[in-house]
Amino acid sequence: MLLHIVKKEILQGILSLRLPLTLLLITAVMICGAFLFIEDYQQQLADHHRNVEDNFNRVSRRADGSWFALYAVFSFNNQWIYRAPTRLAFLAEGHEKDLPNALELDAFTMGAPIKKMRMNHFLRRFEDLDWAFVVSVLMSFLAIVLTYDSISGEREGGTLRLSMSNPVPRSTVILGKYLGTMIVLIVPLLIGMLFSIIIISTSGSIGLSGVDWIRIAVVILLSVLYISIFVALGLFVSSLMRSSAASLVILLLAWAVMVVVIPDTGGTLATSLAGLIDESDLADARTAQERALQQYDARHPNVGVVSGHWSPGEGLGKSIAIDDARMRVRNNHRDMMIAQVHIGYNVTRVSPTAVYRRAVEAIAGSGIDHYESFVRQSREYKDMLRAFLLDHYPLDLHRPHDGRKLAEALSTRLFTAADVPKFFDRPIPMGDSMRNSMWDIAILFISSVVLFMAAYISFLKRDVR
Repeated sequence: MLLHIVKKEILQGILSLRLPLTLLLITAVMICGAFLFIEDYQQQLADHHRNVEDNFNRVSRRADGSWFALYAVFSFNNQWIYRAPTRLAFLAEGHEKDLPNALELDAFTMGAPIKKMRMNHFLRRFEDLDWAFVVSVLMSFLAIVLTYDSISGEREGGTLRLSMSNPVPRSTVILGKYLGTMIVLIVPLLIGMLFSIIIISTSGSIGLSGVDWIRIAVVILLSVLYISIFVALGLFVSSLMRSSAASLVILLLAWAVMVVVIPDTGGTLATSLAGLIDESDLADARTAQERALQQYDARHPNVGVVSGHWSPGEGLGKSIAIDDARMRVRNNHRDMMIAQVHIGYNVTRVSPTAVYRRAVEAIAGSGIDHYESFVRQSREYKDMLRAFLLDHYPLDLHRPHDGRKLAEALSTRLFTAADVPKFFDRPIPMGDSMRNSMWDIAILFISSVVLFMAAYISFLKRDVR
């Protein structure tokens, strides 16, 4: 009997053109999204390679084999490092183009991240046609369209009373409607995803690794779980309402709140719940610098004055102490900015759409997770440059040195640009992605189960007449 009900729901979807139209819409959007992603990714990747090569060429000119190269590379001229484009951004772009992708640093200090990419700053950013958008917006809306009259419509037409006159349990009816609707929605989605993967994987510019395929599989499972929430919600409301029109109005209102309103208010709520350090408060960095200078002079008197950059003859240890004190304040400010974004995500978790998008971004390694990883790796790279500098500085860190002695000592530690540590924006490990999305996956699963149980109980108690 369950199989009969499922077949009936699928047949209704075909005869009412809901299944063919859903297949056509989703496949067309997925194919367009794949081609747009390939073009955008190729451009970003070409820009990234060019920027990295330009930075290496600048370092090569400074590392000229002289004793002064240690200052030219690590003090007077900062390096530029760049966040690499995410090859799984077709799953969830995560507004990566709105986030900084470049950062200037040396062995002492690190500048504020900025955006260095080809873009029209006067053109408003629109949503990318990634999988997260297709599923969170289009599929959730289609779930509402398919289920708003699933029970209330049959009650109005009298077919529900006729069906229930047969010896079939109500639990079988509601489960059959749920499974039938899920199949009508998931089959077009899987076909659209298949076309998207084929186009992307055969483009020749994006090589998907074994871990990438695992991430894709996890996103597909998350998408099914997310669609299940709206199917269960539609069945629940449809079982409560006697009128299909009333059911549709309530579901559309709920869809607008969950899909549009709540996800777009996260930033406003986060700003009101947790204020940022004002830019003027970064003056604390100068206070911290002066305090570090006093403490250093107390431990190492007569080192001499340190200029804006570590210059020949000046004590290396003093420059390090001053810049470390300043960087602690700046890093704290940047960490608070990232923490505020996470607050925004947390307050919007009442919406399954916000939860789903956050989970897909975490699995894809894009969005704020990628940016946070980039900042963390930047700090690690700064430490690598510091270690290289200390390894190539053979003199006492806490004493000034005259020019001749300095040149003779540094001439024994010459290096080339190939010896300088390189920055690589490593993808987020799969284990970290799963940990970042663990709570979101749990919320989606619990929401789906709770809403289905609500629909089940509501249908059991409702009069079918």
